[in-house]
Amino acid sequence: MKNGKMEKETTMKRMAIAVVCVGMIGSGGLVQAKPVIKPLPKGKITLEMTRMIDVPASKITILPVEIAVQSPSVEKNKRQELYTQPSETEYSINPEGFLNNHKGIRFEYREKKVNLPDFQIGQAEVTWALWSDVYNWATKNGYKFANTGTNVGIDKPVKDISWYDAIVWMNAYSEKSNKVPVYLAGNKSVLKDAENEGAFDNMVLRVVTKGNGYRLPTETEWTIAARFNGTKKPANPALAKLFTKGKDGKTYYWIPENHASGATKNVDDNKETARVAWFGQKSVQKICKKAKNALNICDMSGNVWEWQFTSTDGKERGIRGGSWNNDSSEMDVSYVYGRIPSDNYTGIGFRLARNVP
Repeated sequence: MKNGKMEKETTMKRMAIAVVCVGMIGSGGLVQAKPVIKPLPKGKITLEMTRMIDVPASKITILPVEIAVQSPSVEKNKRQELYTQPSETEYSINPEGFLNNHKGIRFEYREKKVNLPDFQIGQAEVTWALWSDVYNWATKNGYKFANTGTNVGIDKPVKDISWYDAIVWMNAYSEKSNKVPVYLAGNKSVLKDAENEGAFDNMVLRVVTKGNGYRLPTETEWTIAARFNGTKKPANPALAKLFTKGKDGKTYYWIPENHASGATKNVDDNKETARVAWFGQKSVQKICKKAKNALNICDMSGNVWEWQFTSTDGKERGIRGGSWNNDSSEMDVSYVYGRIPSDNYTGIGFRLARNVP
């Protein structure tokens, strides 16, 4: 800034984001416009990026979960942390469960009672193509974001997104798609500003029976989608004995918690884990290039961590699935981290969910 005139500076060489200076404050401070994402050519959003998968959650009454029977004082195990929330404490012993030894801790599978309606979940993680298309529409229609996300390829997951950004983006995508936004502030207005964190303190979820909008999956929804292993008895004996009976009389089989989603062996087997998950990479990878799980869902383990709606401690929100820059041990379907909702850590993205219309 010289002689009171704004220097003309182009940022068009930056492929994803252009930040434009639009004015001055006082003796030289700048007012900046919200970052604008360069629009994509038409036809770049594929069906694979937007496809929703039906999950028959209403048929499921029991989800087998691993509980530590003996807990060492020297290490708090991740599987204990996941299922100690007040809403996750109703268990009964599962006679079909089995014991598992993990790092010197004895676990047994017990039954966690669940009562969910059917829901839909995105086949793929939200890509840069879909994110940027909705972002550009949203910023022209009263929505504000704390982060623009990072473009590493139009058919790769968007990353560097906060939980607040994901919530606001879901509302924008709902409105853009002529659906009813789910997330409301305490005054029943649609949440549109990811930078106004106080507005999220008294969040209200709008419940509608038809045309419900997009949202983040809850902890239990994400777990069911990641661990569902079909209704046909697996050939692997270890997988065949982990099952529950559904309301419809069918037998529902489950991936053990120390497996990546869709894997037939635990995460200690790098080759099998790599068949279904991106890990140990230098960057995020294209969606749906690994084997899908039993529900035909891609990348539930690996590529990017995925925000879930559920809080881990009343303040932080959970991220699930592991990412491209982790090792195989973090690909298992039980692994959960708590992150503050404003965190836009480089490995975090998200996935769509929606009530069944």
